[in-house]
Amino acid sequence: MTSLQPKSAERALQKTAQLRALTLALREAKERPAREHLLAQFESFRQAVESSQGNQGSLPSPDALLVGIKAHWARGDYATIQLIASILPDKLLGQQPLLRIYVKAVADRQQP
Repeated sequence: MTSLQPKSAERALQKTAQLRALTLALREAKERPAREHLLAQFESFRQAVESSQGNQGSLPSPDALLVGIKAHWARGDYATIQLIASILPDKLLGQQPLLRIYVKAVADRQQP
């Protein structure tokens, strides 16, 4: 086993860090269109729920729900999350632990 000199070890670490940053940037660029599509599905559903007041049609995919709820959480729009959560079936929340966590966190925030 050869030992690296301090300078070459530092260079190797820098190259590794650069490759990691590039990998993450490429992954983000690849996933962005899919996330935008899921967010559009969520927003379409949200608008239908808000305009129909109860007759919301079919639920979007769990992935779209999660992306939309995360986006509204990041904006601090807890009312929208609460509105959507109020019509989600308990079975869905049982199958989607991350959705359940967001919904519970919003409910906890709304309690006095």
